[in-house]
Amino acid sequence: MVRRAAEPEEGLWTYRREFRATLEERLAVLDLFCFFKESVPVAPGPYRVRLLHRSRELAPDEDEMLPEPAPREVPLEVWLFQLWPER
Repeated sequence: MVRRAAEPEEGLWTYRREFRATLEERLAVLDLFCFFKESVPVAPGPYRVRLLHRSRELAPDEDEMLPEPAPREVPLEVWLFQLWPER
């Protein structure tokens, strides 16, 4: 039995896409200019992937999310990537 990731909260996301992908040993995240941002190890095999997006207007107030003083860029948008094995 394949377990799905929990459903995202309705009304907070302006874009949603689900698809399947076969992953190797690492999952890497690049920005829009193809600069490397982060990577995580994954078990090789087939996965389900969910991509969610929301604009800054729908994002929680960053002052409540991060304690001061914490230098950071204020995001214009929020992206959430969820993946789970499809086995």
